[in-house]
Amino acid sequence: GYADTDASVGAVINMMQAMPEWREEMALLAFAIYSPGLLGMKLRNEMNAAEMKKVGARTVRTLFSVLFDFAPNIVVAGKEEVSTMRTDATKLTTWIEHQQLAGEGHGSIMVSKAVTSSGEHRWIVTIPGTNMSGGSTWGLRRMAQAFDNNTDDVRNAVEAALKEAGAKPGDGVYLNGHSQGGTHSLNLAHDQEFKEQYKLKGTFTAGAPHGDDDPPTGAPQLMLIDPDDAIPALGATAPLKVSPNRVAVFSKSRDRVASSKPDLLGSDHGSHNYLDHARVADGVQDTALSDIKKQMELDDLKITETYRFKTSNGSKVRLPPLIPPPTVLRPLRIRF
Repeated sequence: GYADTDASVGAVINMMQAMPEWREEMALLAFAIYSPGLLGMKLRNEMNAAEMKKVGARTVRTLFSVLFDFAPNIVVAGKEEVSTMRTDATKLTTWIEHQQLAGEGHGSIMVSKAVTSSGEHRWIVTIPGTNMSGGSTWGLRRMAQAFDNNTDDVRNAVEAALKEAGAKPGDGVYLNGHSQGGTHSLNLAHDQEFKEQYKLKGTFTAGAPHGDDDPPTGAPQLMLIDPDDAIPALGATAPLKVSPNRVAVFSKSRDRVASSKPDLLGSDHGSHNYLDHARVADGVQDTALSDIKKQMELDDLKITETYRFKTSNGSKVRLPPLIPPPTVLRPLRIRF
């Protein structure tokens, strides 16, 4: 990755805070996963920051897979039209502001109708980021699906929202998301079932964990990343791969607030920080940025309507976690 700090410790702490009844079990499991990797580094004489990030990434991905191996399906409520500050889809600030709208409350899927100068209709779908509020369906279990490239629940919810908003099969669609929402957007960009329904025009993400995927061969991707934000590299064992149809814009905070406390969702990761970066990016002339916008056909795209689709947890029953309930493990706890 590229962040100055490794987010693995902060991620584990965040999981422990979200599930206090599992705190000791998680700590032991993280130690059991991390220690062999650390020992291997020592034996290979590879004790350096880059290798430690790789071990941390594998630890986080394994923890998510083991602890959050199921998630409820996503229930999508009826559409609610909302007003937006901007309609110019050529500006990155517009996309970030839609990410902020999606993150309000328990998290919503935002669907915007857009039109080109020739009258062609397109749609911008914004998927919310990680939301730890009670009752949100976008918590750590949904993040585990993102890490595992499991798009079924998110695809079904996005397709339901698009249909309710008025989208027709074959319409052009853009995917947009901050943090977890960006990872789901990147995953959907590879989802064949989704691409059989709609014509994917491009994907925009801000602060999204990118994984180790190769750049797409089809629709272009534009990523906005703060180098001080450790989250984009979370779970990745190698630096981001870029290409002519995957452009990453790196923008560093001018007034960064340093903190020695590990935190999964720190100030560098907040959407307000990325809104500042978007304002800067909108004001610069850059060949790569201009080229990727042309590939995404954003030159004359204007938003005409925006709808909010509130989401909640469904009642679908999934397989239980691989680890027994805390009441079973409690007698086996090891005290230090």
